[in-house]
Amino acid sequence: MNGMSKADTLNLLDSHGLNTVDRIVVKKPFRAETLIGRLVNFPYEVISLRSWKEKMHLCPFYPNRPTGEILQIINDEWSKLKGMDEIIISQGINPEDSVMAGKIMDWDNEYVVEYFKGPGTVRKLDTITPLTERFPKRGMILSQVNKGWAPLYIAAKAFFRAYPGTIIEWSYYPYKIGKKNENWIYWEVL
Repeated sequence: MNGMSKADTLNLLDSHGLNTVDRIVVKKPFRAETLIGRLVNFPYEVISLRSWKEKMHLCPFYPNRPTGEILQIINDEWSKLKGMDEIIISQGINPEDSVMAGKIMDWDNEYVVEYFKGPGTVRKLDTITPLTERFPKRGMILSQVNKGWAPLYIAAKAFFRAYPGTIIEWSYYPYKIGKKNENWIYWEVL
């Protein structure tokens, strides 16, 4: 959402009971020692390091790396990282394992979902066609689909009541992941 950091949008999704990636967030001002100290106790062998800075389009992002490699990146790239507004260390989740991924939005009081089947991140949708050409033409009306989509529908209904006109990015995995250990995981609010 406009004006919200990546961590803030994840916290917003959490506050509505949605499953998000397990993470540590460190906001500016921060020190390398503090970040490393928190990282050492993070219980995942594969992790991602994402940074965020307001009004910066491409911030440093190092997905799905062994902890030792992330520690080296922090050391080698600290001059870039210390200028960010926040750093997020999260459990590594391999997008190649995703069964499907997509976006759901509130479109004139209908919940419209656009997705693709197979591995990849939600960003894969952005390479298909521009957003303005996709919604709602290539979306499906979520309230008209089978029971397998019920978790997404229930999540959307509650969230969009509070935040109409937003878009939620999500993925579905064949195994349980995230803070709530579920198959559906929610990545961001736009």
